[in-house]
Amino acid sequence: MDLDAAADELYGLVPDRFTARRTELATEARSAGEADLAKEIGKLRRPTVVAWIVNALVRTHPGEIDRLLGLGDELRAAQRDLAGDAMRELSAQRRTVVADLVGLARSEAAGAGHRAGDGTLREVQATLDAALADRNAGAAVRSGRLITALSYSGFGEVDLSDAVAAPSARPRLSVVRSPAKEATAGKATAGKATAGKATAAKAAERAELTEARRVADKRAREAETARAALDKATKRRDELAANVAHLDKQLERERHSLRNADTELRAAKQKHDAAHRAADRTAQRLRAAEKQNR
Repeated sequence: MDLDAAADELYGLVPDRFTARRTELATEARSAGEADLAKEIGKLRRPTVVAWIVNALVRTHPGEIDRLLGLGDELRAAQRDLAGDAMRELSAQRRTVVADLVGLARSEAAGAGHRAGDGTLREVQATLDAALADRNAGAAVRSGRLITALSYSGFGEVDLSDAVAAPSARPRLSVVRSPAKEATAGKATAGKATAGKATAAKAAERAELTEARRVADKRAREAETARAALDKATKRRDELAANVAHLDKQLERERHSLRNADTELRAAKQKHDAAHRAADRTAQRLRAAEKQNR
């Protein structure tokens, strides 16, 4: 077992099974002498309901997801080329594909015993729209390891910070290209060859983007470390709360025993006082009898 295999299994489960199975896998890794792997497995976060539904779509309807991502590439190519007719046609296809996937998402949730409300399905649609708009977001969705929903603001890149499980272990995923996309890609390659090498400004821009991504990755790792500390503190808090609850029950039992002991003590004292009075009466009768016999 490795981190990839563990993550793929966990993010294919319904959320209710996630935590227990994560503990089992971490224990198995630790028992096999893989302490570092056990630690990494323990860091894997339980997905939101929206992320779980999208992950389920990837597993049960991969062809539809690939169609969605391929359509996203075609849309971006049409936007770059300012191809208005193609954009209108692809936008219509986009609405149909997303609507179909949202319908499948509702069915997936129902099949697993979960009712996906309107709010949940809107977040599923927003995640699919983000995958269409941004190729990196598309790869994140296609990984089947989403932790949370995605959203696209309409410009720039989709924020993928803390959105995907085990990103360092996840292989780079390619998107299935449709024939139309392959033709567009071929034209783009020919155009690049004609234009020649990129300008120095473009090179600087790419370097800046690379650095920004490096910083983003670093911050994501720091966030994972902080989250692990939070999980550890939460677990400790839960253990202490359980201990307090146990002690409360034990204290209540002791209080009950004390009340019973008080009741028994009062009863014994009453018997003692009654016996003492009876003994006094007997002694008085004895003294009276002795006086009469003198």
